[in-house]
Amino acid sequence: MKKIIHLVDSMERGGQEKFILDLAISQKKKGFDVIIICLFKLGVFTQLAVKNKIQVYAVSEEYIDYFERIKRLKNIIDNERPNVLHTHNRSPLIFSVLAKPFHSYKLINTRHGNGVRGLYWSLSALFADKIINVSSDLFTESNLINRFLIKSKNRVIKNGIEINDKISNGTNIGQLIIVGRLNPIKNHLLALNIVAECLKQCIPIKLLIVGDGPSRSEIEKHINELKITDNVQLLGDRADVNELLLESDIFLLTSFSEGHSIALLEASASGLPALVTNVGGNAEIIQNKITGWVFDLAEESEFVLKIKELIRNRDLRHKTSLNAKEWALNNVSIDACADRYIKEYFS
Repeated sequence: MKKIIHLVDSMERGGQEKFILDLAISQKKKGFDVIIICLFKLGVFTQLAVKNKIQVYAVSEEYIDYFERIKRLKNIIDNERPNVLHTHNRSPLIFSVLAKPFHSYKLINTRHGNGVRGLYWSLSALFADKIINVSSDLFTESNLINRFLIKSKNRVIKNGIEINDKISNGTNIGQLIIVGRLNPIKNHLLALNIVAECLKQCIPIKLLIVGDGPSRSEIEKHINELKITDNVQLLGDRADVNELLLESDIFLLTSFSEGHSIALLEASASGLPALVTNVGGNAEIIQNKITGWVFDLAEESEFVLKIKELIRNRDLRHKTSLNAKEWALNNVSIDACADRYIKEYFS
């Protein structure tokens, strides 16, 4: 049985981590021996991995120096003897190369976002067999070393998700939802400004913010400054995201930067019309004016106008919902995504 190791920072709750979990489960079902190694923390998704008979290691959850972490990682890899070491994002690739610069397994790196760059990553990428970008835009915007020196190593494999048959019926009219870690790059302040402007125009809405992170206090402050506390709920990390999506009316994504957003894929699979910024892979997911709408970051007023239209024109909302669900069913299966990765591993 061929063995695949996924090397990650942690399995804490997040879109990237959820994708890695689903990918590992799908590969396990396809007959591979799959292991996850966390460089730093195990995280909440560890239990789900173990439940699906996927072994999970933590190199160390305690503070240790880099040399000790590299040594421990090397020992785990030597003991497991994988056919494929699939690293995700920057640190796992760098640590894997430092641990075993010369190896017999296939070394794969997936770039889940545009922050995966820099000198150390670029030097480490020279040792990788293949670099997987989760969107075409991500490769186009990568650094010169990636686009020219190691261009031949690059592939694009878009993320996949588990899809069910349920679809949002839009009964909670005017309930917007945004899902993602609370950090500056997600640009929650723009979402709050949009809500405030909608309320000024007497558009009856409320916003659910799902996720947690370092920007929470700044977001709370901005909510108070805009005097919209009655119309915004900070829900924190939730295990019932799919249910919250199905109960909502419109999905909002106002990020400064994205890779291939798992939250946006899940929203489309739930049949939610999505209003998103034109960054990263968003425009590759949203078929503009068909499954949602794509706006430039400066087009705050356009977000407001479209929210008003969707609330008032339920036929448009329903049509967009059906289009989003159909697109997801045809394009974002996690099993098809796993097949594409397996093909790259062994070709």
